[in-house]
Amino acid sequence: MLDKENIEKTNAWPFVEAKKILRERKKNIDKKGKIILQTGYGPSGLPHIGTFGEVARTSMVVNALNHLTDLPKEIITFSDDMDGLRKIPDNVPNKDILNKNLNKPLTKVPDPFGKFNSFGEHNNEMLKNFLNNFKFSYTFQSSTELYKKGFFNETLILILNNFNEIMNIIIPTLGKERQKTYSPFLPICPNTEKVLEIPVKEIKNKENKIIFDNNGKDLEASILDGNCKLQWKVDWAMRWYALDVDFEMYGKDLIESAILSTKIIKVLGKNNPSGFAYELFLDEKGEKISKSKGNGITIDQWLKYASPESLSLFMYQNPKRAKKLYDEVVSKAVDEYLNFIDKSKTQDELQLLLNPAWHVHNGKVPKEDIIMSFSMLLNLVETSNATSKEILWKFVKKYKTNINEKNFPIDNIVPLASHRSVGSNVKFGKELITVKDLATYDFKDIDIAFFSAGAEVSQQYVPIATKAGAVVIDNTSQFRYQEDIPLVVPEVNKEAIDSHTNHSIIANPNCSTIQMLVALKPVHERFKIKNINVSTYQAVSGSGKKGIQELLEQTHSYLNQREISKSVYPSQIAFNVIPFVDSFLDNGYTKEEMKMVWETQKILDRNIRVDATAVRVPVLIGHSESISIETERVIDIDMVVNDYKTSDKIELIDDSANIEFPTAVEHGNGTDKVFVGRIRKSQINDKILNIWVVADNVRKGAALNSVQIAEHLIKG
Repeated sequence: MLDKENIEKTNAWPFVEAKKILRERKKNIDKKGKIILQTGYGPSGLPHIGTFGEVARTSMVVNALNHLTDLPKEIITFSDDMDGLRKIPDNVPNKDILNKNLNKPLTKVPDPFGKFNSFGEHNNEMLKNFLNNFKFSYTFQSSTELYKKGFFNETLILILNNFNEIMNIIIPTLGKERQKTYSPFLPICPNTEKVLEIPVKEIKNKENKIIFDNNGKDLEASILDGNCKLQWKVDWAMRWYALDVDFEMYGKDLIESAILSTKIIKVLGKNNPSGFAYELFLDEKGEKISKSKGNGITIDQWLKYASPESLSLFMYQNPKRAKKLYDEVVSKAVDEYLNFIDKSKTQDELQLLLNPAWHVHNGKVPKEDIIMSFSMLLNLVETSNATSKEILWKFVKKYKTNINEKNFPIDNIVPLASHRSVGSNVKFGKELITVKDLATYDFKDIDIAFFSAGAEVSQQYVPIATKAGAVVIDNTSQFRYQEDIPLVVPEVNKEAIDSHTNHSIIANPNCSTIQMLVALKPVHERFKIKNINVSTYQAVSGSGKKGIQELLEQTHSYLNQREISKSVYPSQIAFNVIPFVDSFLDNGYTKEEMKMVWETQKILDRNIRVDATAVRVPVLIGHSESISIETERVIDIDMVVNDYKTSDKIELIDDSANIEFPTAVEHGNGTDKVFVGRIRKSQINDKILNIWVVADNVRKGAALNSVQIAEHLIKG
């Protein structure tokens, strides 16, 4: 717990706002025993960097509140999806669909992407996925749903009963022409389903109805149950009232709207929430960033080069000061973030509360060693003329000789093996470490144990390790299909790692499954995968050292016209392909093929159906896969390509003009990423996508995945 005196002393803005909320809203909070914070979202377009900023900043206020009071807190993310579609966004397909449905509520406009019931639902789902990716805690609320189910009815009646007073607040702020047509209530036309911005001729308080002129004909409409919606400023006040909001932040451009909504809610009989007006973002020229102009940088562009934490830092700093948002800002933010992390190591509690890193990490600043700044890394790239990660790493290691690519935090490492290997040495970094006997080893001082010696060894010794207190990451098939043991690909289902406590065991999937699911995760999130048909072309390293040796020996014999011997594979592997991997089951599929079925369903979605064909090919390292995916929703190939382009775990290589695609030799050896290419929609079904996937089966398909699981365990 933080020292109360330090909390009182700090002037960090989240604490300042948290204290203000508790002071200004005390009676309301005490009455309901809860604190409600709201963020608003207009779903006429996709979530953007401002959306992230508003939720991130509100979450920082919640973190401060957590240290001031034990009362529950809730962030409501409100989507104004009943608003009429006023203009057509530039970044959508099938614009003619939208053009035909202008002025209809967004939840009545067909989805131009063909994936959801409406354009509003599509953008709402994008918003929720967006927020979920950043692990924000929030409650989603749809304007359409709340209107239609009558949640707002009581407040709508109150607004109707105070119609004249509200008009007196709004009318003086409007131009003469707008005054003639303004009404707080916007009826939904029963014929066209459009949101009508027309004057109200008469109100009927007792019947909760309004009469309006619809092209020379008087129409009567109920204000309840979604038959009407409210104009923006009145709608905002209604939300504050009905949801009993205690805090909301908003851009500087909405200050005047907030003032009017404040006056309206007071007419209704409540006080306005505690507010926080933040400055807007500017581009390099100092002009306001606009989605329509496309100036500034997007959140995807930021995250392509830097971490979400650096973006959170950018949002934390000086929220009431206008800030320029362009390329050079990213590296500056990363370096500032690293600097704050470094400073936190020697700061006392009061100093920590002023450290932005404390707020970015909700009070749990990670213990990280800073190797070099982002700006230094960029300079190194430029001066070394590095064109690949491998070249850059050589220069980095000259600067920091003891650095490893993962820089995994290890106090002590103990290699274990059978009695035959005891006493031999293995190399770890630049050290030689002596192998100890697995059969007699006491695991009491081990935090994480990696098992990769076969299912039989894991069956015997994993229970011994977990009983001694170690968490086991098992790279064999022994525990993969045990229901209460998590099977994890961190890029896909890292949340499952937290459920390892049942047995203190986390299972590592099959290498073919790992690379496939990393590639399919973004497709599944957007379009919901139903069926997968995959052919895997598996390198001989999947059979271990013996498989590699057999391919090399057979190749040598073939080229020298000698007799070819075989022991690992049933057929010659050199200059050949073998149309199966592993032993056959009763259904005609092999164990290797069925692993991909079982593991996909356990990791990604139990409803997905999988057909797999595993083929052994004469490649040393690097598995390749041809994958055909059928989805529930029509596939937008541009979205798929963009997801791959912006991913830091996937590399897109798909250039038919220059004949550049992923290959096992070039991309599946000594690499961490999953490589994707040959992206194309089916010619017979617009819900089928075909892709080609390559990855290092030894590194990404085994060792790296295990290390990523361990990293998550350490970070907590």
